[in-house]
Amino acid sequence: RWLGNFLRENQFDPFVWPVVVFPGWFVESFDNQAEGIWVLETKALAKFLENEPVRHSLDEVKAMAAALRSYVRAQSAQ
Repeated sequence: RWLGNFLRENQFDPFVWPVVVFPGWFVESFDNQAEGIWVLETKALAKFLENEPVRHSLDEVKAMAAALRSYVRAQSAQ
């Protein structure tokens, strides 16, 4: 929720989907979308992303990443 709000405050119209990734752990498959969140092992993340429709252009993703990077840097400088 925070990320979606942050991006909207910075003039973006984001699609934000929660994902929890457990590196090095086996995660039993279940209907992730029914729960409204993906819970995955690292190897599964790329496959899930490949099956999703494109929602943002590369330029939009870069701009959102830059806004988030600026925010993180400003917070760590405090």
